[in-house]
Amino acid sequence: MKTTHFLLKLLMITLLCSCSSDNESPLAAEEESFRVKAIGLFAYQMPPTEGGALEVYGTMSTKKILGDDTVEERILWERNRSNWVSVGSSVTDLNSEGSEYVFTLTEDEIRDGAEIEVNVNMMDKDPDGNPDDFLGEESKLNPVGIIIISADQDEPMDVQLILDDFNGITLLVRFSIEHIRD
Repeated sequence: MKTTHFLLKLLMITLLCSCSSDNESPLAAEEESFRVKAIGLFAYQMPPTEGGALEVYGTMSTKKILGDDTVEERILWERNRSNWVSVGSSVTDLNSEGSEYVFTLTEDEIRDGAEIEVNVNMMDKDPDGNPDDFLGEESKLNPVGIIIISADQDEPMDVQLILDDFNGITLLVRFSIEHIRD
């Protein structure tokens, strides 16, 4: 009886020691990462009075929105009125430093309906003294579950926003969202 009792205590101590020295917790949540990138701008339509290109400035940003209304926002591309970029009828690539951001989400956050939103707000500088043209403000919510399905083709998911608030000008803004796998 004493031997059985001793063996049970020894077994419990062994189990406790082996569990406490294990670096991998069985309750550790898996994490998934997603890269959001500002890709480019394209003047799909513009009047001849623009001289073949728009003088665009504004902001492109992204947000991670969780089910409990927690929001994490990052600016991917930003230009002010004096630092505009010329956008014509061919794609203007945005490969600048800081034009992408990686969000990390837990399995629970994804299961609870996490979303990644892309946002854009753009103006066209009017150099002749007239007020600048408001091109538009748009956003699109992208449920992370859909991103995982779409991006599982080893290609980032393409997200396009169209700004057409100013008569005669249509600006296409492109983002990509990539599900990063190890």
